[in-house]
Amino acid sequence: ANEWKYPVMVKPVDSSGSKGITKIIDPNQLEEAFQYALGYSRLKIILIEEYIEKVGPQIGGDGFFGDSHLDFVCYGDQVVDEGINGYVPCGMKFPTRLDEKMQSRITSDIERAIQLSGLKKLSFNLEVMIDKNNNVYLMELGPRNGGNCIPEVIQNYTGVNMVGLAVEAAMGNKLSINPVKSNHCFAYYALHSNVSGIYKGFHLTDNFKGILNGSYIFLKEGDKIGVFLGSNQTIGILLLEFSDRNDMNEFFNNPSVYVTVTVKKE
Repeated sequence: ANEWKYPVMVKPVDSSGSKGITKIIDPNQLEEAFQYALGYSRLKIILIEEYIEKVGPQIGGDGFFGDSHLDFVCYGDQVVDEGINGYVPCGMKFPTRLDEKMQSRITSDIERAIQLSGLKKLSFNLEVMIDKNNNVYLMELGPRNGGNCIPEVIQNYTGVNMVGLAVEAAMGNKLSINPVKSNHCFAYYALHSNVSGIYKGFHLTDNFKGILNGSYIFLKEGDKIGVFLGSNQTIGILLLEFSDRNDMNEFFNNPSVYVTVTVKKE
């Protein structure tokens, strides 16, 4: 451990939703981070990896790989709540602000990775980082659609039914892919709390400038909720639409102005 270059990331190999992850800056923090990660690993295997100093937001999204190449991919910009945990996504904005050249590079890397795996007819979720030298890091290619309703947001944005693609591919059928991108911006927002307590509901304020296309609320009023340290503490998902990107950015810069979550401390 003393030979590693710090900081490093300590992770369970088989968790999800950023649960069990810690960034440590010296060896004295290793044991606590290791035990924390162990608590979220079913296999009881821990990964310790180099820390990547990313530039810009982490890139996420979903795609579909056919027989030999990518038939479709859609990139979004991930949002985190830095005031609570900078590694747990609380939103994703579409379209991404990445330029076409960088998107093409990422698409080429993803396509090559899946080709080398030998897998075909594959729906996948992606997470990508880019560093200050424009190096591309494929952080994750998960062989399933993304969580937090990412497929629904992508369908709202492009018209491509990601869930339908996955189901039809599993049945050996084909589904036509004809993306038609909207001029509007789309996003999901994960309702969450910065305190533990009893969930008492949420509401969008009069200042909200977008459209609520749907919501999935996992808790009932009166249920307990913890601090948003992992996706297991998500209250629910809001599917959002904005006619203007500035309005979307304004929402995510300060969500508490536009959506109020009421939690009674115990």
